Amino acid sequence: MKIEGEESRCYNLLMVESKLIFYLNGKKQEINTENIKDFSLLDFLRNHLRLTGSKKSCSEGDCGACTVVIGEYSPIEKKVVYKSITSCIYPVYKIHGKHIITIEGLEENGNLNEIQQAFIENHAIQCGFCTPGMIMSMLALLLNNPKPDEHQISKALSGNLCRCTGYQSIKNACVQVSGKVYKKPEFISNTENQLKEIEKDLHFKANFPNSPVKEYYIPSSLNSALKLLEKNSLTIFNGCSDIAVRINKAEASFEKVLDISGIKELKQIKLQSGKVKIGGNITFNEFLKFAERNEKLKAIKEFFEFIGSNQIRNIGTIAGNISNASPIADSVIFLLSADAELVLSSSKGKRKVKLTDFYKGYKQIDLNKNELIEWIEFEIPEGEISFLKTSKRKEVDIASVNSCVILKLKGRKIKDVAISFGGVFPYPIRIFKAEEYLKGKEISRKLIEKAAEICKSEVKPISDVRGSEDFRKKLVYNQILKHFLKLTPEVFYE
Repeated sequence: MKIEGEESRCYNLLMVESKLIFYLNGKKQEINTENIKDFSLLDFLRNHLRLTGSKKSCSEGDCGACTVVIGEYSPIEKKVVYKSITSCIYPVYKIHGKHIITIEGLEENGNLNEIQQAFIENHAIQCGFCTPGMIMSMLALLLNNPKPDEHQISKALSGNLCRCTGYQSIKNACVQVSGKVYKKPEFISNTENQLKEIEKDLHFKANFPNSPVKEYYIPSSLNSALKLLEKNSLTIFNGCSDIAVRINKAEASFEKVLDISGIKELKQIKLQSGKVKIGGNITFNEFLKFAERNEKLKAIKEFFEFIGSNQIRNIGTIAGNISNASPIADSVIFLLSADAELVLSSSKGKRKVKLTDFYKGYKQIDLNKNELIEWIEFEIPEGEISFLKTSKRKEVDIASVNSCVILKLKGRKIKDVAISFGGVFPYPIRIFKAEEYLKGKEISRKLIEKAAEICKSEVKPISDVRGSEDFRKKLVYNQILKHFLKLTPEVFYE
């Protein structure tokens, strides 16, 4: 049969792929998709490949016991980068064209890797259940940064829980390894030339009963993705850090999925004329690396470091955090205050939507079925930025209330201010009434307290396991005071 035209070519490519091709601990693997009976990478490793070093526990990406390392070519870095990820919430189809490194791959010629040896020497192991995940998190850090400091080690381990050993012993082991420049294992170096950007569109069909996803599309270009969205009813997957939890815990299922994580046009981040443009595939950690190189973005970096864990930030995307429409979406709190806009694309063209207009109700967004988020755009704020998040855990936890204030003063007069809150409404919100009250006025403690009262009266929180309605309203009031105490401490001591 003769196939003509770009659209036909696109669908033909999507239908021919029948193998999952990847590297596993330095060895190339080709597996017919009809033999894949698992959805998550963790289950695939344990059930299909019998690699049981990666442990199964929370199935939410919170404990880190299932951590493995993925090597993939980064179009941003123009080289192979390594990421620690929680394999329990990572769809197995995503590993196509990547290098998967598990705890079993670290021994060489019967000898332990130096990270493993350091854990033994520092008594950093008791029951051992969490140990493989800890070691893999440390490996990912060392592969990207051969001589990390103690702060970087702590951040790398922030997504790994230990119930019995004690974190100081674990940290001591990691510090010992970081005391000298870490040498990349040979089997990892040898695969780097083989890892390139995926240029082929992929289409996998699940071949096992009760699969949570029946058909899984991974286009490599924006054009292919938009044509698929135009012709099919598809659920968009990207990082899957939230949606995979729904699959694991709530047994959610999806007929057809469009995984946009392979679209190279969306894997871009730019700074042009004071405006930041974040592509729809940019992860939290990719944004953090970008922010580190830009002095004006360092205040933003401080907050984004506490979103999720290192493993979650390696897979979770900012666009996904926005479109998930969670009332406490951490990145959205800043983006609302920064007056961000979204560029939404379909096969019929593009349109811009202000983020403040994007949310229509609980889990309701202004995104048509044939559209995806191509860009997130905002101007670098001129004022000072403050973030607050009240949660039981500092990292890897959902906030009871989170908020952001961006304040620009001229002398003692408030020239401009933006106030955003999460966890207090069906979706993240700007408190415009409080902003208008503050603008143009001379700052004082009394003025701030009145603004806090306005914010408290504007929110409509619910009562749930993370706090009662009254508790959340008190948090709103107190967080406004804390923001201004941080930004204008002199006002509170006059």
